[in-house]
Amino acid sequence: MKLSTNLPTYATGLQQVLTALRATPPPHGISSEDFKWESRYAIQQDSNNLISLRELGYSLSDYEDSILDMTSLKGPFKVLTNAGEILLREACLKLETYSRSSQFIISKRTRAADRYSKFIHDMVRDRNFLLNLSKIAQAPLIPHLIRNAATQVNYYYPDDEDGKDKKIAKWHLDGMNFVFNILLSDEAEFEGGDFIYFKGPKNQFTSRLNDNWVATSPSKHVGDTIYVHGSKVFHAVTPVTRGKRISIILSMYCPYLPEIDSNTFWHVAGDDGILATLKNWGAFRTAKKMASTAYTAIDCAPITWEDLG
Repeated sequence: MKLSTNLPTYATGLQQVLTALRATPPPHGISSEDFKWESRYAIQQDSNNLISLRELGYSLSDYEDSILDMTSLKGPFKVLTNAGEILLREACLKLETYSRSSQFIISKRTRAADRYSKFIHDMVRDRNFLLNLSKIAQAPLIPHLIRNAATQVNYYYPDDEDGKDKKIAKWHLDGMNFVFNILLSDEAEFEGGDFIYFKGPKNQFTSRLNDNWVATSPSKHVGDTIYVHGSKVFHAVTPVTRGKRISIILSMYCPYLPEIDSNTFWHVAGDDGILATLKNWGAFRTAKKMASTAYTAIDCAPITWEDLG
């Protein structure tokens, strides 16, 4: 199958600054829900068939051993029971009313989804759920401290008739390291919308971007989850040509390794605007210094390196 290697790449440098000047923060609101998160919705997956950063092509000249052994990619796999998937999908469908358009990376998305949805808020703070994600990533995780970016719902449709409003995810690296992409549409509901990724280290992306170095995920069903080490694996979503594709992106943070967080101010500002990011960035810098209270802050028993097995 021929893959879409000709998708645009996200803005960097001066273009990223200009994008930040045009960006707007998420709106305020609370979504009405008549259902609640329950810990039994989280299911444990084995940590087999993980592709490490070392296997992707990174070496000691890039990162130390402890980083190279972290997972670069896994999936698709399941993180929720069928009942949990159905409720998460319902919650995310309701959140489209809070979505905003963007020219940065994702065309249409709802940032800070856990601010609007109690179900999502409780899900990403549940220890059983977090432990599963931590085992996949090979690092103890909490929701990212930059809350606007921690939970984001993406909505994809076919192009407008004039072709000016493509709903895509450009080729990009995430500001976050530990990123889980949960598909919330079934293959019968849309065409196109493939999750694709570059099968090599980021410094080879521009020189080797061809079909031999690009792979597509076989995600086809509601709940199918892909994990990527987002700041080190280039990835994108091809245009949807029919129907509607929804996914939720969970961006996580390892409180024991604050020094490896890859976020930059301008990457976050590209999505949320400068003023909102100034406020959040200060809180983020402060929270990074408080690893010992990271799990207490989300009312969750700590996950340690020993818990990863």
